[in-house]
Amino acid sequence: MIKIRIGLLGIAIGIIALFFVNRDKSLESTEFKNVDGHAEARAKWLRSRLVDPQTGEIPVNMRQRELTFAKTLPKSIFSSKGSRADDSLSYIRRGPQNAGGRTRALAVDLSNTSNILAGGVSGGMWRSTNFGLTWSKVSSNDYVQNISCIVQDSRPGKKDVWYAGTGEGRGSLTGNDFTLLGNGLLKSTNKGVTWTPLASTQVEKVNNAQKLVIAQKIIARFGEDLTGFTFGIWGLAFKPGTDDMREAPAIYIIKELVNRGAKIKAYDPKAIDEAKEYYLKEVQNITYVTSKYEALKDADALVLLTEWKEFRSPDFQKIKAQLKTPVIFDGRNQYNTFNLKEMGIEYYQIGKIII
Repeated sequence: MIKIRIGLLGIAIGIIALFFVNRDKSLESTEFKNVDGHAEARAKWLRSRLVDPQTGEIPVNMRQRELTFAKTLPKSIFSSKGSRADDSLSYIRRGPQNAGGRTRALAVDLSNTSNILAGGVSGGMWRSTNFGLTWSKVSSNDYVQNISCIVQDSRPGKKDVWYAGTGEGRGSLTGNDFTLLGNGLLKSTNKGVTWTPLASTQVEKVNNAQKLVIAQKIIARFGEDLTGFTFGIWGLAFKPGTDDMREAPAIYIIKELVNRGAKIKAYDPKAIDEAKEYYLKEVQNITYVTSKYEALKDADALVLLTEWKEFRSPDFQKIKAQLKTPVIFDGRNQYNTFNLKEMGIEYYQIGKIII
């Protein structure tokens, strides 16, 4: 009986030992060789940050040593008597308040540490010449105010030159035209006192020019003076499925055409109210209609600006019958496979001209 018990105990111990051995192997395989194959390399890198460079080993009781050292650091000014030295780790609130969102970038002048530059999400660039005690805004309201990074040119003889990058990760503020997206780089040649946008990096100018490509094609076809011409617009929204018109090409194109004397008949399944009440509120000579073909009646050309589903396969013969002249300007290159030339329709798209 005793032998049986001893045997069963031995089997149990063997099973337990086998479980822990397999578990260790499983942990090793998932911890260091999972996901994208970089986990093992990352683990080695982390270890390299912890090891003592003299011994090549991670110090014993390292965490306890960290906690012991932390107790020797100066206390926060908010907790007791204040800091023990001017260069302590205590922090004092400085700088302008409520001046445009959180601070995104801060840099200290290498040639004069009393000079500090800081930039925020929408507050522009600020400069201090007294270690941050007082600040003054140094960026102009004529260009984008979203500062995301600041750097000083560290090359010999170039310390007075600074660069700042602009741009939030996404979007614009709801309800107005203020964009959080960047618009290239800013440059200062006098230690950050004044700043100038670098034209070659200003993506906004490039993007806005791209939005006017169709308008330029219309002008090339009908002339600089568009007085007496009417254009039927299909689509106002930035993209199909929404009434959002922020940065929509339709805003720029319609304004350009109207400024040149044209009249507009516009249709969009969702964005008409948005256009009327905000984005095109002040623009004259626009008539809003309730169907796509109504927008073409007695118009000189169809201008497609948003690729709504109902615009994808229209009745081209009906389009010809509604228009004064059978001309289509396709801002989405949506009809370039329909052989419109054979239908007797003059067709213009982005990048190409088919007559």
